[in-house]
Amino acid sequence: MNSVIKSLTVLTVLTLVFVVLVYSVYFSSIQIPVKPLAFAQGTNIEDYVDQTSNVDGQADKGTHSNFDYMKATDNNYDTLTEGDYGSYATISYVGAGAKASGTGAVTPALPTGWQANDIFLLFCETANQAVTAPTGWTAVANSPQGTGTAGGTSSTCLTIFWRRATSSETAPTIADPGDHICAGILAFRNVVETGNPWDVTAGDVLTTASTSVTIPGATTTVPGCMVVVAVATGPDTTTSQCSGWTNPNLSGLAQKVDYYTNSGNGGGFGVAAGTMTNAGNYGSTTATVATSFVQGRISIALKPKWISNYQLDLEVQWINVDYNQQNEYLCIYTGTLNSEALKVDVWTGSSWVNVMASLSASQWNNVSVSDYVTSSTFTIRFIGATESGDTSQSSWQIDCALLHLWTTGYNLNLRVMDYDLSDAISGAYVYKDNDVLVSDSNGWANWTLVYGTVNINVSYYGFWINGTFSVTMDSDKTINVQCNLFDVVVNVRETVRSAKLANVNVTVFNASSTEGNKIKSGISDSNGQIILTNLPNNTLTFTLYGGSSYSLVVGNTTQLINSEGYMFTANANQNYVNTTSYSYLIVYVVGSCIFVNPLNESFKSRLSKRIKRIKNRMLKKT
Repeated sequence: MNSVIKSLTVLTVLTLVFVVLVYSVYFSSIQIPVKPLAFAQGTNIEDYVDQTSNVDGQADKGTHSNFDYMKATDNNYDTLTEGDYGSYATISYVGAGAKASGTGAVTPALPTGWQANDIFLLFCETANQAVTAPTGWTAVANSPQGTGTAGGTSSTCLTIFWRRATSSETAPTIADPGDHICAGILAFRNVVETGNPWDVTAGDVLTTASTSVTIPGATTTVPGCMVVVAVATGPDTTTSQCSGWTNPNLSGLAQKVDYYTNSGNGGGFGVAAGTMTNAGNYGSTTATVATSFVQGRISIALKPKWISNYQLDLEVQWINVDYNQQNEYLCIYTGTLNSEALKVDVWTGSSWVNVMASLSASQWNNVSVSDYVTSSTFTIRFIGATESGDTSQSSWQIDCALLHLWTTGYNLNLRVMDYDLSDAISGAYVYKDNDVLVSDSNGWANWTLVYGTVNINVSYYGFWINGTFSVTMDSDKTINVQCNLFDVVVNVRETVRSAKLANVNVTVFNASSTEGNKIKSGISDSNGQIILTNLPNNTLTFTLYGGSSYSLVVGNTTQLINSEGYMFTANANQNYVNTTSYSYLIVYVVGSCIFVNPLNESFKSRLSKRIKRIKNRMLKKT
């Protein structure tokens, strides 16, 4: 029996040597694309602010003393100072006091309802005779405007004085100018509270008697001026003289007083006022007087007071943020701060959200901004707590602004194992969320500084070989990952006599039988059996080749591998492939088979004789 086995072994070797090679196949490992990692582990970053910005499209409010000082912790301070973003007040007409007239000194009454800082305008008409300013009163620019012989019956003069009301005021007394005087006081509110009350003035005289009035205009430099226009004439009457006030540039133009007297030669004045909404030339104002007379004319553009509103709104920005860290804090170190709170807002991409309601002086102010650090660009703004009606200018010192970004975590050691946990698997793709490692020669995929809850999955030759599971990283973790990798028993049989087929190359593919899809291969033993270990649980392709080479395909089948120790029979058929290009025979010998090249006639004759001798020898022994 031993000699028979030896003969068969020799014949098998000789047969395989003479097999005609038709083609060669080379296999390489499957390559799975690996997504580049965006997650940076093990970092501790102090990222100082980079630049100023304007993400909301609104202009900055306030100023930096030196923005670069905010880029380092060095006791050099960027002082943030509020700017004044107030507006001009609306001037209003308060009223007029009663007329005072006569041939001697007069005391015109103050308007009722006046308040401190109101502007009084004192209007006086004389027979072109000078008026001495009462104590505390000052002549308006371009006043007086007079024409004709002083004290004459065909003369007039308009003189205007002003005074800023205090909390305590009394009516002024005007000394006797000569022939007569007609006087009255008008009051205006919300006029500028320092310096001269006017922005511009203009004045002239008409030396030829007329009933048509044209008061010259001027060009204002600020919006909202109240333009007061006045004309003086000298008819000897107490009847109202002025009407028909017109100026297309002035809104709300209306007559305020029309004061005349028949004392002495007689005379008086009319006053109207309207608003010049925007800065610019308000032009001439026209009117009509009932009695034709020479004229003195003046226009005064009262300047509105400025109502301060101090505001701060300064954006700063980071432009290269590592935004995938576990901890993301905004840290601001301050110096001296004003009593007004300084707030810090974060830009979400569409709106501002407050994260610090009030910075504390001379210390670190820290807050988590993980919810807002979602890209490489991060923007904050410093804003004053009082942004409406703030009449006091504030400033605050900022030493630095930085993002502190860091990650703390634990070691995660995963070992990829087969189903029965006996074999470590190398070359598997182990996914931790979107991060991926390839298991090493001992099956390990190891991470450091892992935090939170992560999801694990394993891919092997393109198949997911375990269900996704979660790991909560509250300590170091070492885990054997049991994968659906099964040991498979393949029984190779010849199809004619169901003989056990030895020396068959059984190769497993994850798809079609091409070079890039190979998982593993092996040679069937003398019993026609081969054990292929650690195959993924999926439908796989098993291709049978004649011998250790990949020249002769003698069988092909697909199998769903779904359990440990899965066993199936793979049949070999000499007619599996087209034999036009080459021919072979599967020769049955004592329950096993070998492959023979039938094209070699000499070898075929010798093989036939050899087989007969082996059979006869076995028959004699029996």
